[in-house]
Amino acid sequence: MSGDINVFVVDGYVGADPQISIAPEQKATRARFRIATTRKFQKESGEIVEYTEWFSVICWGEAYVEKLVQPYVKKGSFLQIMGRVQNTRWTDQDGIERFGVEIVADRIDLLDKVGAGSSYGSEDLPGDHSTSGTETYEAASSTSDYDDEIPF
Repeated sequence: MSGDINVFVVDGYVGADPQISIAPEQKATRARFRIATTRKFQKESGEIVEYTEWFSVICWGEAYVEKLVQPYVKKGSFLQIMGRVQNTRWTDQDGIERFGVEIVADRIDLLDKVGAGSSYGSEDLPGDHSTSGTETYEAASSTSDYDDEIPF
């Protein structure tokens, strides 16, 4: 196998306005926010239950943060996040070592009615701010692009 796969995709709503800061160790602009996604299911009793999952998201790069997150991502924004899962470790104010998981966003699609369809991915950023780029593919516009010689 040429490499491991670490891909995470979620649609959901932003729980609070993003926190924009400069990471002292990387000297790079970053944005942090949480996104919630809710699933519904029916118990055997017939009761409909909603279960909400919260995910911490981080994105890097001055251009990324200033062009997309700062102007468009607010509490209640409906987004699709594509990225990778990253384990984190830090020491809290009481000196206790803590562990967590966050999503490092490689691509954010705005799914709100205002700005719907807008997206910004790591391929739009100057420099290398992620471990892998993303690409967007569009469907073929006509059937003339198909090769009839392919046997399947």
